[in-house]
Amino acid sequence: MEETPKITPAKRKRLLRAFGGCPAGYTNDDLERFLDLLYGLFETFLEKERGLTLVAEVDSADISAWFAHMRKATGKHGRPRSERTIQTYARSVRAFFHWLVRRELIERNPFDKVVFPKVGKPLIQTIELEEFEQLLVACVPPNESGPLADRAAVRNRAILWLLYDTGIRVSELCGLRLGDFDRKHGVITVRGKGSKERRVALGANCLRNLLYYLDRHRPGEEELAEWGSAGEDHLFLAETRTPLTKNGVEMLFARIRKRAGISGKRISPHILRHTFAVRYLVLGNDPFSLQELLGHEDMTTVKNYMHMNDTTIQQQKRKYSPATTCPRACRDRARSGAPATA
Repeated sequence: MEETPKITPAKRKRLLRAFGGCPAGYTNDDLERFLDLLYGLFETFLEKERGLTLVAEVDSADISAWFAHMRKATGKHGRPRSERTIQTYARSVRAFFHWLVRRELIERNPFDKVVFPKVGKPLIQTIELEEFEQLLVACVPPNESGPLADRAAVRNRAILWLLYDTGIRVSELCGLRLGDFDRKHGVITVRGKGSKERRVALGANCLRNLLYYLDRHRPGEEELAEWGSAGEDHLFLAETRTPLTKNGVEMLFARIRKRAGISGKRISPHILRHTFAVRYLVLGNDPFSLQELLGHEDMTTVKNYMHMNDTTIQQQKRKYSPATTCPRACRDRARSGAPATA
């Protein structure tokens, strides 16, 4: 058996290569974030609280103590971690120990004798149509006018419509290029996790807003060359004429949410993804086509959308209730006490 590895950041790149590529369904960024977690939160706890530096020394008691530590210590935003967050961390580190066992670097996985945190099904957060309309209105910067302000407003509305209409991830939005948009058929080609491609059709409102941005407000070749971005073909560009980043989109959403006056509810690109998925099912579409549109490997996440919050389910029940759609004559007989005919 190989020498037991010491948990040090210096081994990060070698360990990344040693994985032999990413596991199915994961990207290089996913694996990097996983290693950041391992060599950050977990390593710090083992060294400072348990006096451990070799993974072979970690046992189930150390893992349970790590769970307890995460429940007591606050997260990076100064708030207590939820059980779901702790479970996510635990799954990531458990996967790493599975890999060590397969490589015969350790003899056993300490997670085999650990009870995982229990969490319920996640509550899917969505936004109402009225709130989406508020966001569209808030795309116009207050007390600003002129070509640049108009360009920003048109671009922002196109972004909102694309996320709301397709449910694509923010990383997929930022990765879209001009060649990914099929104008003739109104379809975009999206590159998701694992560089897998899928085609998503655009609705009329989304298509109209996207075309208006591209044809009237997206910087042209001459302007891009003046800014040192000649040949830039990303669909959405920042004010600096460079590709819009994930962080840029998240900051954009924060500004629009504030201007829209929406409080007490999280507004983010992923909330629009949830909204698309739930509305897709509510309108009677099948979950298997939703899985393809969202770019999921399996039905696990789609099943969460199928377990919509109780309010939505009851609203749909009332809308399509047989008693509600019963002919008037049938309801009149019921009130008079006469039996309804078959």
